[in-house]
Amino acid sequence: MARMLLGDGELQRFAQDGFLTLRGVVPLELVRAARRSVNASLGSAGMRNDSPDRTSSGNTRVRGDFDALGQTPVITDLLATVQPQLEGALGSPIQPVQSGQIRLCWPAADVDKTIVDIDMGVANGEIPYNGWNGHTDGFWNAVYGQNSPSARAREAPAPGDGIHDFSCLVAIPLSDQRQRDIGNLALLRGGHSMVAAGFRSQRDRGGPLGPGGPGWDRFNPNGGLELYHPAVRNLAAEEDGANPATVGEDCERLWPVPTQLLMAEGDAVLVHWATPHAAVRNLGPDVRYMCIFRVRRKDHVPGMQENLCDELAQWDGVRAAISGRTIDGVARL
Repeated sequence: MARMLLGDGELQRFAQDGFLTLRGVVPLELVRAARRSVNASLGSAGMRNDSPDRTSSGNTRVRGDFDALGQTPVITDLLATVQPQLEGALGSPIQPVQSGQIRLCWPAADVDKTIVDIDMGVANGEIPYNGWNGHTDGFWNAVYGQNSPSARAREAPAPGDGIHDFSCLVAIPLSDQRQRDIGNLALLRGGHSMVAAGFRSQRDRGGPLGPGGPGWDRFNPNGGLELYHPAVRNLAAEEDGANPATVGEDCERLWPVPTQLLMAEGDAVLVHWATPHAAVRNLGPDVRYMCIFRVRRKDHVPGMQENLCDELAQWDGVRAAISGRTIDGVARL
């Protein structure tokens, strides 16, 4: 299978949307070998629920002995198939990636409206768009700690601390996901630019950047987390014409409309680290299989203001492709 670099049109689309789906780039024999290994692990090691099942998607997220499996070539070789396209878009080699995260979304049971979502602090049944609750990775979470292998602190860090950004999230489906509402990865189109503008607004007000900084309370009125700048949520919802969604007794807010990705085995998607994302509920009959990699440029340093405030600071190849063009939404906050 040929490994072609991305064209200017594809790079421009990435700059606009904050993600780009690559069709048929991963050899099917690699995809199926990976899925076979996941199933073999489940059959031999069984399943364990390593995170409280209180997500808005309502999916049961269970894992086998996936930490070790994610570090083996049957998983890491998947990323190698899209590495040339990714490095061309970044304009830089990437840091070595030691493992991939294996994520299974099992068919969701009926929504239990008494279960509170771990992020928003509201009942699952109140969250629209099939339970989509977009977030950006790299911020402290009360359940998962600091979102860093070396830091699992349960106490919230000081404002401006604890930002573990990266360059790109690469998601590779290990099962067919060409229908909607089967645990699909769903993204806030253009959200990367809005998130960067939110960081700029904090910088221009003297900082610090991130949760706890100007205009971004770490916790919402329901006691849940704000996992990206709240102005982004409101702006995106207003532009999409979404109806206000009431989440919690005293916290009415607009809810942005996500784009569900329809991907086949052999596809992959490059997602800007700041693009809000989440899975929707799996209403289908089968388990959804996905492998996720969080990738950093070779020279990436987490928490750098330039990378947070300029969504293309790490994307030299993309910037070159849009030279002289105006990308909608770069400075809308």
